[in-house]
Amino acid sequence: MVLTLNITTNTTIKLALTRSTSDNAVINWGDSTTTNVSSSIVTHAYVSGTYTLSISGQLTGFNGFYDNNSGANYLTEINSWGSIGLINLDFACNNIPNVPIPTSIPTTVTSTRGMFENSFYNRSDITAWNVSRLTDMSYMFNNSFFNKDISQWFNTSVVDVSMNNMFVGEPPFTQDLSTWNVISTKRSFFSEYIYFRYLPTFIDGKRITDLACSPINTTSVRLTWSGRYNQVKITCGTKTIYATGVNTYTITDLLPGTSYNVQVYGCNNGWTIGSNIVSVTTFPSPPTDLSAVAIDVSSVRLTWRNTSVPTSTIVQYAIPGNPLVFTAFTGTIDISSARVTIPAPASSLIQFRVYTVKNGLVSAVSSTVSAYLLPSGPTDLSAVAIDDTKIQLTWRNTTVPDSTRIEYRSEGERGNVTYLRYTGFVDVSSAIFILPGRVGGKSLIISFRVYTIKNGLVSAVSNTVIEKFFFHAPITTLAIVNTWPDAIMILWGGPAINWFDLLIEYQLGSNTTWIRYPWPIPEYTNRYKTFILTKLLPGTYTIRLSSIDLYMSVGKYRLHPPTNTVTTTIGNPV
Repeated sequence: MVLTLNITTNTTIKLALTRSTSDNAVINWGDSTTTNVSSSIVTHAYVSGTYTLSISGQLTGFNGFYDNNSGANYLTEINSWGSIGLINLDFACNNIPNVPIPTSIPTTVTSTRGMFENSFYNRSDITAWNVSRLTDMSYMFNNSFFNKDISQWFNTSVVDVSMNNMFVGEPPFTQDLSTWNVISTKRSFFSEYIYFRYLPTFIDGKRITDLACSPINTTSVRLTWSGRYNQVKITCGTKTIYATGVNTYTITDLLPGTSYNVQVYGCNNGWTIGSNIVSVTTFPSPPTDLSAVAIDVSSVRLTWRNTSVPTSTIVQYAIPGNPLVFTAFTGTIDISSARVTIPAPASSLIQFRVYTVKNGLVSAVSSTVSAYLLPSGPTDLSAVAIDDTKIQLTWRNTTVPDSTRIEYRSEGERGNVTYLRYTGFVDVSSAIFILPGRVGGKSLIISFRVYTIKNGLVSAVSNTVIEKFFFHAPITTLAIVNTWPDAIMILWGGPAINWFDLLIEYQLGSNTTWIRYPWPIPEYTNRYKTFILTKLLPGTYTIRLSSIDLYMSVGKYRLHPPTNTVTTTIGNPV
């Protein structure tokens, strides 16, 4: 082996060598000194000058200059590899400048791993190199400036060689390698780590005609074909994939619900033309964020999110039962929502799930959500006044509620439209409604409505009942203010309001029977709280007075307790 060095300044160089026990290499440094090689790192000090360095004897491997630049910068030519039994030239030209090298390679060499890594080599023609015995070319031109035509290296016989990262790095290798007959059982030949820009395209062997594809999930499809090739190239959309010795393959990292055209090429001693083209679609993504909100006693509003626009959507519901059976909803379904009507009793707990359909494929199921139907609202609401502060409410329930809400609205005041919630005790189907802050002495119109609450959900409102009550405080005191031979004037205390009616009763003489005063009582009487009883016979009169209310909705009258009694004598009783 012969190297030419141009040493421009006094320096020390280090050679990296591979030795075996049978090696007996001798280095002639070209300055009248020699070294018998006894280690893998050999050092020599030079003064400036031009030297011819030669290696004779037997040496397993020459691995360039140790520590990269410890001599590589002074190399001006590799004159000859010699006949010294070299087996590996790993990293032999690592970091060398663009200098001439031999146009042939020893037939004994089997490894050129990293031979030109990080070098500026792009000068000599190495097209004629016999590389048929090489088994490892990994990283050979890694980050190298080499970009020459080497298409003739592997064009006669199939070679099994490791080419891991052979052309990785920059600047890229751009030569046409379409004539290479190479397989790699050590590493996929056209791996993503190899910078091949021109792939083989010539025809050799039987074309694949039975390619079949089927989706596996949202991001993967499975390919199968008959026959087995040393190497296959698979195209799927914009993807190009290489695999070794297979007749089935799973393509991953695809998009959900997307159609792809797939084709496969085989290679033994050359590439076949493309197989039949098969279109395959990945499964659509399942809907997400499914939610359910009850609308009424038989309907629920469902909403969900889609990652892509589906062809259609399947909505299923399950009514409580053993076993739990899901049924497909056959009504109208929008892209991301549906109003689902369920043939189930009010307040039933319903489960829901949704599937996306696209290109004939059904997605995985969404999450399952549950929702209660709204409870049935109360019916047959009625109200009956008990007295001037209490009202009996009753209604009917179709199911036993968790609780019941009563709302009321007093319409005695102009413009009052707000319903208030009753906070008193409410039974399952009845309540004694006590008017808050009730003070007798005025008419009152009041509306009632009732809601059922079950499972935290409020039913639709019941029928509304409106009650009109003439509620008054009873007359407090009664007095006689004047008399005439046939008349008595009375005066009473109490609020100045319009009762529905007044009842005046009297006893005459020793008769203990109360007699109703028969003559009409004018409306103004209520305002002035005074009245004159006329057309009376002479005698002693005991008088009492009662007010009368009307429960308008039920057509009943209510008689307040009478006042105190007053007694007077008129005329000349016998």
